[in-house]
Amino acid sequence: MSSIDSLPPFQSLSLQDENAEVLLGPLYDFAGTWTNDPKQGWNLIAVPGPLKTNGDPIFFNSGHGFILETIPYIETITFQPISVVLNRGQFPLGTPAFGQKAEQQVQQIGAMLYNQTIISAGVDPSNPNYEAITNFFEERGFAKDTPIHAERGMLLNITNLTDYGSQNFQLARMGTIPHGNTMLCLGNTETLASPNIDPNGNNSSPTPVDPTRQMPVEYAIATYQSPTHTPSGYPFYPDFIPTNPNLTLINANKGVNFASTTHISLSTLNGTGGLLSIPFVRGGFDGTRINTTQMTVDYWLSKIQGTGELRLQYAQNINLIFPSNLDASLPINWPHIGLNTLKLVTTESVASL
Repeated sequence: MSSIDSLPPFQSLSLQDENAEVLLGPLYDFAGTWTNDPKQGWNLIAVPGPLKTNGDPIFFNSGHGFILETIPYIETITFQPISVVLNRGQFPLGTPAFGQKAEQQVQQIGAMLYNQTIISAGVDPSNPNYEAITNFFEERGFAKDTPIHAERGMLLNITNLTDYGSQNFQLARMGTIPHGNTMLCLGNTETLASPNIDPNGNNSSPTPVDPTRQMPVEYAIATYQSPTHTPSGYPFYPDFIPTNPNLTLINANKGVNFASTTHISLSTLNGTGGLLSIPFVRGGFDGTRINTTQMTVDYWLSKIQGTGELRLQYAQNINLIFPSNLDASLPINWPHIGLNTLKLVTTESVASL
């Protein structure tokens, strides 16, 4: 075996390395460990639930066949810079021609290994509904300090050979989730003066998988605007509005002067991207069991004017499909939304896979 073939698949990369900025590109400032202040991280998901009967807790069940779970969370995510070594392949550059020989091409990739853990932040003790909400959280399995999500993967900055037909995708997120999902999101980046967060983006509205079908009237009149989920926000979560989740990110930026922002937009629908699940999760489009079909995520990595402080924000949306418990022949897409505003705790931290 030659020395070049004995190299590991990736090598640790210091931010002080002379090639680090080129290899990492827009990912350079991700390096380190990040966390959030309370009331910045939010998880939104709807699951099948019973119809309203006397005695059902009005705060937590719309009574129209689903339960809306909105969980404030504390996140810790660590990014470790690496260099992917010798991503090689035999193929011609450009359009193959008769008599043209395939040649070995070498792709250059800088990346961030990431390790993400999320725990439930629970309910503020000053909340007038503290006891009832706490009981609900415990019943549903996300009491305060309970781990509710874990994920490991890589963010890739692909510096060459990015073409896919007429499209080019410079950036990728590859991740695995113990619930039984593996995703590859592809996309690109842009440099902005400040975060361009769409107040109406990250749509949380449920929709039928079959666009020719109508939502059950019980869902249609309830959605997320039942008596406890109003446009002005939860009575017990004034910091988060389920119908406009991105407003939480926008509100966190009020009064902040930005020097610059790197916006990264990724999707499993781009190029060779996709999302795979184990049999328990992957129920298929017949809607007989839960299924995950696509994921989109946006990052905004910003520098604050004057201080140079870094701020990382994201909004992601995963399509979860499960059958309506009102009509089993009608699978419904319920967006599963996560968002957060994070601050940098340490730089050049080591995360292991």
